[in-house]
Amino acid sequence: MNARVQLKDIASFSKGEQINGENLIEDGVYPYLNGGIQPSGRWTACNAPGNTITISEGGNSCGYVNLMTEPFWCGAHCYYLYDLSVDVQYLYFALKSQQARLMGIRTGACMPNIKKNDLGCFDLTIHTGIAEQKRIVQQLLLCQTVIEQRQRQLCAIDTLIKARFVEMFGDPVINDRGWQQITLLESLEAGRTVTYGIVQTGDEFDNGTPVFRPIDIAGGHVPKREELKKTDPLISAQYKRTLLKGNELLITVRGSVGETFQTTDEFEGCNVGRNIVPLVTDSNKVLQRFLQELFAQDAIKSWLKGITKGIALQGLNMGEFKEMPVIMPPIALQRVFVGFASQVDKSKVVVQKALDEAQILFDSLMQKYFG
Repeated sequence: MNARVQLKDIASFSKGEQINGENLIEDGVYPYLNGGIQPSGRWTACNAPGNTITISEGGNSCGYVNLMTEPFWCGAHCYYLYDLSVDVQYLYFALKSQQARLMGIRTGACMPNIKKNDLGCFDLTIHTGIAEQKRIVQQLLLCQTVIEQRQRQLCAIDTLIKARFVEMFGDPVINDRGWQQITLLESLEAGRTVTYGIVQTGDEFDNGTPVFRPIDIAGGHVPKREELKKTDPLISAQYKRTLLKGNELLITVRGSVGETFQTTDEFEGCNVGRNIVPLVTDSNKVLQRFLQELFAQDAIKSWLKGITKGIALQGLNMGEFKEMPVIMPPIALQRVFVGFASQVDKSKVVVQKALDEAQILFDSLMQKYFG
């Protein structure tokens, strides 16, 4: 039987104790979670046991729900739940399904936070039978396991392509194979340059022209046109130089720099934001897929990190980025590598499809059980 309850009726909760970040110990035994999405360091002691649900209390991530599987130290910007009257994993899934609503109860502009009373009054629907809760958890865990397996398969495929690149071309920064080198700017199609797109504010979204942002391609996400936010077409008209034709390699240049995505005809007429640069290579010099895999190499990622600037939101120094050294093996050899990568991509498509199906099933079960 389902019941609508408030969180304070089924769990106790409290904030942890702050530890100065400078005092954290790199090889500490226990994770230190002080809000946020991931632990921010390690500590010598714990104040919460493993298998504990946490909810970020402050900052941009306040409302984020986590399940800490090992003992940890909970900081002052994080709530931890205890004395539950429901199955802990069931409550985790129930709260995770309502995470957007949890984030909606935050208050404050400069430093948003969730007040303890508001958290206690947060309502959600749960099944009152423990046996049924455990059955639901088993279904969700099974889906989650499949999703994680598929994600690991995708990572293994990417690793295979990266390893083949190094095997064929060596370290692209040290250039231990002695390939001819050109700059990134020189590798591009005639008339192309290294430039970012639309500069817009939040008020200028949701009007007309779809625009790529770093979040749309972060973590290897494969976006669809209908998922992109839309910006004012009058603003887009001022940035015709970055309107897409559907054959560009997009790369993020601020925030999580070096993320890439190869566009297709689906994205013709879209634009890019100021934190993304569209690239089109001269295929007589550098194949575009070759360049994409070049950006995936750890050596290049380290090189890009070395030319970032800024504190709150780091970005590439565009002048130095244009001069990035690009190895230029013979086109015939590049084609051999691209052919290999294309064959491996076929396996990746199959795995991605299975991952998408598992994710759809998981989402539908979450909707079914928790609304």
